[in-house]
Amino acid sequence: MRTLIISIFFVSSIYAAGMDSVISEISQLKADYAACVEKFSVDNDVVIIDDTKYLEDEIETLKKEIISKDEEILLLERKNKSLRTELSKSIQKSKKVVINKKSEIFDPSSFRINVDSPIYDKPNSKVIEHWQSGRSFTSNERKNGFIKITGYFVNKQWKSAKKSMWVSATSCSKR
Repeated sequence: MRTLIISIFFVSSIYAAGMDSVISEISQLKADYAACVEKFSVDNDVVIIDDTKYLEDEIETLKKEIISKDEEILLLERKNKSLRTELSKSIQKSKKVVINKKSEIFDPSSFRINVDSPIYDKPNSKVIEHWQSGRSFTSNERKNGFIKITGYFVNKQWKSAKKSMWVSATSCSKR
């Protein structure tokens, strides 16, 4: 989940930084364009002919730069849309589903008890059993630092857990 949030922040910051610089450049180009148009305008009913050709060329150059920056904005918007689509697909492909802020569902996995451990009926609740180190079990849910036991092995045969059983995540490891 942390990776997902960091990815979203990263994509957003890349997009924002790119857009800010492009918008800043366009604003500067528009200001330069306005200055050129002002120089080109009539001053006391007299047109300054010396700079006319230069200013016309400058105006055309600025128009082309504005068009180029507009195209750059469109390209960045397409890239942003593509990155958002890719991120969305990545999120959908993720096998982890958050049920609420404290519970996480993941692909079924095998675990092993590392130290003799109490087994609880709910996370941080009543102890219902004690399991010895080395015992294996399966799970697909983690909640509040506990792992739910969905099944366990007896004589190398897997059995589904008939009642709610939880073990501290610190006392076991994924196999």
